[in-house]
Amino acid sequence: MDEAGPAPGKLEIHAALSALAAGEAEGWIERARTVVRAFAGLPRSAAVSTDIQAAVRRDDASVTGHSESLGDVTVGAPETREKRWTVGVREERVGHFKISKEAEGLLEFHHFWRADLSTEPREEEHPTHFKLRYDEASLEPLSVETEETRQVFRLGPLAVLATYAVPLLSVEPGADPRRTGRK
Repeated sequence: MDEAGPAPGKLEIHAALSALAAGEAEGWIERARTVVRAFAGLPRSAAVSTDIQAAVRRDDASVTGHSESLGDVTVGAPETREKRWTVGVREERVGHFKISKEAEGLLEFHHFWRADLSTEPREEEHPTHFKLRYDEASLEPLSVETEETRQVFRLGPLAVLATYAVPLLSVEPGADPRRTGRK
């Protein structure tokens, strides 16, 4: 055990990530400390990383059988095979979340299925990716942010997007925690 106490368990980390993602201002610094203490030693993801997903669907996956009462019966269901290639990303899964280290002093976490393009809920405006900034030396949390993306220019199927950070929870040195700009 170190001065900060025992390492947090997976349930405690998951609860902290859930509360941070919900933007709960009450006690956010302690929750962020729990996450930072658990993942500050995580290896950094590569500067260039990619995540490719592919799905192949076959509609001819069927089985034919014979029954005296029904005769010949064919039962079929489309077969879908999914493959995912991830290069350069070093993630760990904790409950409903995946967490990675983008840089020293910056952890990124997201809901593992809500942040997937194929399964994200379209009707919700709740952010899916979060960044937890912390001081590298003291491991003290500085802010929890999300990213907002806006289209700048479109030419046919090509689009130029601008991404910027939106602070959800932040602290200034010597000040009380404050909640900022949540849409």
